[in-house]
Parts: sequence; C-alpha cells; structure tokens
Amino acid sequence: MLLFLLSLYIRDFEFSFSIQKEGEYVKVYLPGKDLTHEVGKPQLPRVSYPIPVSGKPELHYVKLEDTTWAEIRGVPYPVQVPYPLISRPKRFISLKELSPYPSSILSYEATSGCILISLIPARFIPPDRIRLLKAGRLVVEYDVLKEKRVAALIM
Repeated sequence: MLLFLLSLYIRDFEFSFSIQKEGEYVKVYLPGKDLTHEVGKPQLPRVSYPIPVSGKPELHYVKLEDTTWAEIRGVPYPVQVPYPLISRPKRFISLKELSPYPSSILSYEATSGCILISLIPARFIPPDRIRLLKAGRLVVEYDVLKEKRVAALIM
C-alpha cells in the first residue's frame, strides 16, 4: 500500500549582512554562511536549508513570503579563480557580464531522503545596485511517498 503524507515546512529568517568596500567593488557577507562560487559572477552569500524526509519527496511549491528588502549602491566583488595559498593569483577576473544576478534567488533539489533549498539573499542589479533580502518566511509544501507494509495472517 502506498501512502502520501502532505508536509509543510515553514522557516522564518532574518539576515544581518556585513558589507565591506574593496577598491571599486563591494563584498557582501552573511557571517558563517557560504558564498556563490561561479568564476566571473558576483560573489554573494548563499544559505542552505536541508529538510530531511523519510521517503521520496514530491514538491508542490517552494516560495518566499512576507519579505523585507534593503538596497545598497555598489558593484559586487567578482568570484576569482581558486589558487593554492602558497602561490599568487594569476590575474584579477572582473565581472563577465553586467546582467542581473542571480536570475532566481531561490533554488531547490529533492532527492530520496532530503530536500535541499538554496537561497541567495542578495541580487545584483546593474549597473550598481545590490538588493538585500533582510527578512522573510520560507514555505515549502511537499508530499512524501511512503510504502506501508501490510501483514496478513492467513489461517
């Protein structure tokens, strides 16, 4: 027998960004959080929300609600090519293109046992604006397919 269990994940959040001027660029951080790593694109903070599930999840929707935004002026620092600490970087890589980045601040992946939500709470809007997601609510609705074993006693 197969069962579908409807689940709702709600997570309120509030972010306190750290902004640092670096030459003609601005570095945007969230203390303790990861950064985007696509070389030549803006380096922006990234937050991951893993949701453990028992079974294979089927997502209905993932959305942000009740968001509060702020805006700063500046061009975000571009991601550089990684290099070993014992050597020097070969050359500075500037932004490859001046288009809004990221195209979507919210992405997700559902695998057996986990739903991984990735949120980039900052967005570069050329030529020189960065929108910062200060607070909001993440809402995820999903089903989990479970197999229920039915035991029968035959006499």
